[in-house]
Amino acid sequence: MHAAPSRRRTLPYFVPLIAAATGAPVLCLLAGSTWPELVPAALPALVALLVAGAGIERLRARKGQLEQLVRLHQQMTETFARAIDARDARRRGHARRVAVTSVELGRRLVARPGAVAPGETLDKAWLETLHAAALLHDIGQLGLPDHLLREDLPEQGLEQEKFRHHAELGAAILREVTLPRPLAPLVRHHHERWDGKGYPDGLAGDAIPLGARVIAVGDQIERLRRALGRAPSRNEQVDHVARLAGSVLDPRLADLFCRAAGEILGVVEDDETRRAAQVEVHEALDDIGAARSEVTVLYDLARRLGQSLDLSELLPQVVEHLGRMMPVDSAALYLESGGELSARAAHGPLAPLLVRRSFAPGEGHIGWAFRHGVTVVNEDPRTDLGPPSAEDDTGALPRAAALVPLGDDVGRIGLLALYADEPAAFTDDHRRVLEAAGAQLARALRNALRYEAIQRSSLTDPLTGIPNSRFLYLRLEQELARAIRAAAPLTVAVMDLDGFKAVNDRHGHQAGDVVLRRLAGILCEALRTGDTVCRYAGDEFVALLPETTVEEAEAILSRLKERVRTTGYELSDGTVVQVGISVGAAAFPEDGSSLEELIHRADKAMYRDKSAGRELVAR
Repeated sequence: MHAAPSRRRTLPYFVPLIAAATGAPVLCLLAGSTWPELVPAALPALVALLVAGAGIERLRARKGQLEQLVRLHQQMTETFARAIDARDARRRGHARRVAVTSVELGRRLVARPGAVAPGETLDKAWLETLHAAALLHDIGQLGLPDHLLREDLPEQGLEQEKFRHHAELGAAILREVTLPRPLAPLVRHHHERWDGKGYPDGLAGDAIPLGARVIAVGDQIERLRRALGRAPSRNEQVDHVARLAGSVLDPRLADLFCRAAGEILGVVEDDETRRAAQVEVHEALDDIGAARSEVTVLYDLARRLGQSLDLSELLPQVVEHLGRMMPVDSAALYLESGGELSARAAHGPLAPLLVRRSFAPGEGHIGWAFRHGVTVVNEDPRTDLGPPSAEDDTGALPRAAALVPLGDDVGRIGLLALYADEPAAFTDDHRRVLEAAGAQLARALRNALRYEAIQRSSLTDPLTGIPNSRFLYLRLEQELARAIRAAAPLTVAVMDLDGFKAVNDRHGHQAGDVVLRRLAGILCEALRTGDTVCRYAGDEFVALLPETTVEEAEAILSRLKERVRTTGYELSDGTVVQVGISVGAAAFPEDGSSLEELIHRADKAMYRDKSAGRELVAR
């Protein structure tokens, strides 16, 4: 860039020297001088020519060095931009596409500067500055942690505020760079909006530097590419820019882009084709991108798993995150209980088949991996899964499995199984990632199991093992909401034992506990699948009968009363005792539309039944 001015400054000094030195011998010849007399006159000319020649060669060498430095600078800038993009594999070529789009749009501005930027000097130096700034517009992202670069970053909140800081950080990095004009203002303001709603300074309209407005056009096209998950068509890009005109983008620049889109995007596409041939560069950047992606995925997975104590949410989170890095067509989470590995959760088309499979430790590939605590990849899962039944409707079985045992300092908990349709689908890199993810999942799984146990104990009556009153109100609220939505009937039955106090008084509370435990089992057996029975308090129980009218409930509860009345309960000393049960029922919507109303009406009906000593169910 600077070689031409240097030559213009230096050559004028050589021109008179060369002219004077070469003119002396010519004048001597014309005056009739002989050759011996000519030699002294010619020597200065020869010396001058030699000096001039050496100076010209030095200038040529200097020009070559400067041109090499310029090319080196351009190559380093582009390589640096590709390295920035390599932090996220989804951004490959992002900076280059923005730069080519910006320069092509900038060329058209240089050709007609008054159309958009009257008074601004738009020349080759401005274009060079625009090109460098577009390549490095996201340089500030080097100062951000990887998790802030993910696609699902919230639009508001602390994480978004930290992410937006990258524009200021990039400007700070480039503050001292003037090549040939300052880059920092263009980098700082490329996220400003025409309507003033951008960042970091909320500039609006022409207050935004022209170069930053030009870069914003290419950057918004890249946002469309990320939103679609593919390269947008030319029409999609033109429509997108047109939609943003006057709000996000300078309307004059948007109009100029739309009118010249065919030419501009043609240059971008041609550049992409040429760049695709640079295999070695892309392979090196792929390695950088893969390493960055791996760190990001594992960090994000650990964060998500740490936020969830719900066992049902763990497997979908694992599949979502690991599926970004490896083929995962189906998956299962096996938990060990009672000497058997059973699928607690399953995902994908194989789910109906996986939830029915169980393995003893050491049985098949799954049992072997669990027993030995070794991650195995690319085993043939058909050995474990066997042929699917007609009702499975799973299609062809997968051809490769990755099996990751899950354990911690306490012991082994279970196993994560991932399935891929293609054989040998998992690599050694995948194995390493799975082992790291397995350690995270094991910790989350242990916490979820502990939470589940606490929840179960808090919702379960410790004496009878059936749900307690806390669970009753949670379940009744759910069933009532469903009945209201579906306009379906719901019956609530309150039950209280008859003669139970006499058992306690005569045989002691331990005998009473025996009766309560066995009675809870009878109640569960007498009710239907889908019905719920809970121990409400003392010797009082409540049953929920969804989609059941009061007439249907009376038939079910009358049979239950008879079974309780005719059952004997043998105590530890061989004594057999009997108790009866009084039942009252209330129906939605006839008897009430709230939890309190239904429980109150059923309770009153139960006391009427107890007072009357009837065998029928009271209402």
